[in-house]
Parts: sequence; structure tokens; C-alpha cells
Amino acid sequence: MARKYDIPKTFEIDSEIADRLATQSLKQHYNYTVEDLDNFVLHQKGHPDDYDHNLKLKHALEIVLDYYGV
Repeated sequence: MARKYDIPKTFEIDSEIADRLATQSLKQHYNYTVEDLDNFVLHQKGHPDDYDHNLKLKHALEIVLDYYGV
């Protein structure tokens, strides 16, 4: 077995993989945002300014996810 592996400094991914990575990340952020909104509404956890920001963020994420066809 090799003592060390030669690891390239850069690598390439195709556009389909890049889109899947992007949408997965956006979906995760969307879920976090919805969770924060739910916590504020249902459990009074959080700050009202954060709630306003998260509503705007949720809407923006919906627009971008719609662009990706999700």
C-alpha cells in the first residue's frame, strides 16, 4: 500500500453534479429557514427581526429553487 496518495489540487465536476449540489444546499437552507419560522410562531423562540428576515429569505429561496426546477 502506498505511504501517501497523490491528490490533485483541482478537479472537475460536470454541470449536472454542480446543479445537484447547489439545489441540495438550497433545499437544506430552505428547511433551516422554515424550521426557524416555525420555532418563532409555535414556540416564541427567536427575535422578531429574524422572523422578518427569514420570511424574505424563504421567499428568495423559493424563487431560486423554482429557477432550478425543484
